[in-house]
Amino acid sequence: MAHALAPLAGSGDFSDLETEYVRLFIAGPGGIPAPLYESCHLGGERRTMGRSALDMRDRLAAAGLSVALDSNEPPDHLTLELEYLYHLCAEGWANDPALAEQAEAFAAQVMLPWVRRFRDALAGADPHPVYLGAADIVVAVLERVPDA
Repeated sequence: MAHALAPLAGSGDFSDLETEYVRLFIAGPGGIPAPLYESCHLGGERRTMGRSALDMRDRLAAAGLSVALDSNEPPDHLTLELEYLYHLCAEGWANDPALAEQAEAFAAQVMLPWVRRFRDALAGADPHPVYLGAADIVVAVLERVPDA
């Protein structure tokens, strides 16, 4: 992935990555190739605020966490799920083995299946190598959580 950023690093012009981000994740011609929401990768109807978003909202509430964003992102957005996983890992590894077990289960049973499908959808959209490399890293991290 570092070599994919090299041409951009000297110029500081990341506009191509911004355009690519919009195409891949927000509004591409013919649809969004790789939505950043779990709800969109579970089969059936690809839509936001599905069952997985409601489940994630409940997980966050049970952990005493909330989403404080102006954008009203559904709670099953990739970055929010990663933040929740971080919370479980940090608290679990430091203080509470039960939370560490929850982190392992969340990574393996909830995130990994849909993030793999997300990664495959992204790969099928001929993305900039930076985005595919980042998706590969996320999959690799999720695969390692149970081993941590």
